[in-house]
Amino acid sequence: MVAPPEESNAVPAPQLSFSRTLDRELVHRRAVSEVFLTDSLRTAGDTVLVAAQLPRSHAYFLDTTDPLPHYGALLLTECCRQACTYVAHTAYGLPRDWVSLSAGTSLDLLDVPELRLGEGPAELTMSVRTEPERRSGRLRAARMTVDLHLGGARVGGTSSEGRYLSREEYELLRKGSRTSPAPLSPVLDTLPGAAARQRVPAAWAGRRDPRNVLVADRSRTEDGVRVTLAVPGRHPTIFEHPLDHHPGMALLDAAVQTATLAVGLDRGGATALRVRTLRAAFGSFAELDSDVTLTARLTGRGRPGPAGTVTALVTAEQDGRELAGLTLQAALAEEDAPRGPAGGREAEEVAVR
Repeated sequence: MVAPPEESNAVPAPQLSFSRTLDRELVHRRAVSEVFLTDSLRTAGDTVLVAAQLPRSHAYFLDTTDPLPHYGALLLTECCRQACTYVAHTAYGLPRDWVSLSAGTSLDLLDVPELRLGEGPAELTMSVRTEPERRSGRLRAARMTVDLHLGGARVGGTSSEGRYLSREEYELLRKGSRTSPAPLSPVLDTLPGAAARQRVPAAWAGRRDPRNVLVADRSRTEDGVRVTLAVPGRHPTIFEHPLDHHPGMALLDAAVQTATLAVGLDRGGATALRVRTLRAAFGSFAELDSDVTLTARLTGRGRPGPAGTVTALVTAEQDGRELAGLTLQAALAEEDAPRGPAGGREAEEVAVR
């Protein structure tokens, strides 16, 4: 597991610009609209300050049933991924076409008002500290810790570990782990059984838009719930460019949705969670052409524990092997999601039972 970053109360110097986005290719994005970074500044040694503008709305990252929306774990994790990727390319000379593979990630968020959405976009400052591992002068692996500041206040931090492969090395790795060529993500919508998936109703996954629900075919377990991963093959954020496997972000979000469903079923009604801590370890590629199942096990039967939080242990498996293990602690939203018109949330509650 990846250890959480050390806490720091130091506020980064306000020397960064938030006026325009950085090169999309250096954060491995095709759409400029999916780039949040705006500036960077190397301070000393292996520390780089990176700026990001957080939007007031986003069709995926800010789609939530939380009645008091916050900047949450998924968006901040994506900002940190972009920052770490950008730093690897610009501060350590990683070639643009090289691939980064995540071994694990952790996130800790404070319960502070600065994370609540405001009247305008928010300015996020990330202090990225890198422990690089080089071979033959090339960056081949790194551990990166990121301190997060919003409005001059520290709001949390992340830590991640990963390695870097050339395009040729990546292709050899993928060929060695499969007996046939890996398909690309659009195939997900045409696989046998895809159309018959029974997606979890959006409110029970903590979402408003059904297109952002990533889990389906739920079944109760003794202490939680089991679902099947069901990511739309052309999802505009998760697969904003085609991939030959499910990315870590999809597994993180699916784990949060599975935990949200488990808590809702245990409490007898759809709810929303605000993730405070997240630990994830990735072991294998999540292939596109074989079912991935996620199982969430609640500790304390979904009842709030210390500081009003719930804890869930989530495992992702495929073909009998564990792909990832995730632990999350989250606070319950302060009030129930608002009810929709007849046939809306009420119908969803009946359908999920």
